[in-house]
Amino acid sequence: MALRLLFPICFILGVTILLFQSLKLPVLASNGVIGPGFLPMVLALLIITLLAIEGFSVFWNERKQESQKEGGRSSIAVSTQLFFLVAIVLTLALVYVVGMLISLGLFIFVILNQLEKRTLFHSSVFSIVSILVIYVIFDVLLGISFASGMLS
Repeated sequence: MALRLLFPICFILGVTILLFQSLKLPVLASNGVIGPGFLPMVLALLIITLLAIEGFSVFWNERKQESQKEGGRSSIAVSTQLFFLVAIVLTLALVYVVGMLISLGLFIFVILNQLEKRTLFHSSVFSIVSILVIYVIFDVLLGISFASGMLS
């Protein structure tokens, strides 16, 4: 049960850091419209709430299953969750080295290839198209520049 709760707990901690960072941005702009800190704050609170619900449901269901029968969590599911958690941490670390778009593209590629078992071609095409769409929406249309790494 402890391994099953590891993912929601670690993810809650990571999103809590995002929440505290988003609180540094103004929630409302000076003219009364929604500011740049509103959406990250709302999303962080939503994710924390959903992960807390997931953690409680896992805890509750594991308690029920332990009382009904002896059995453990599948090692494949636990390893998949740990792989995903490590991939997120490595992606966040890569942002400072190669930049946001490249690290996000690598994350999408690795998750599609390793967890979803897609081919190299499909994973790379989807990753490149995703990054292009993200770049066009945020950088070109909205004018929001992404973090560039040390190598960029």
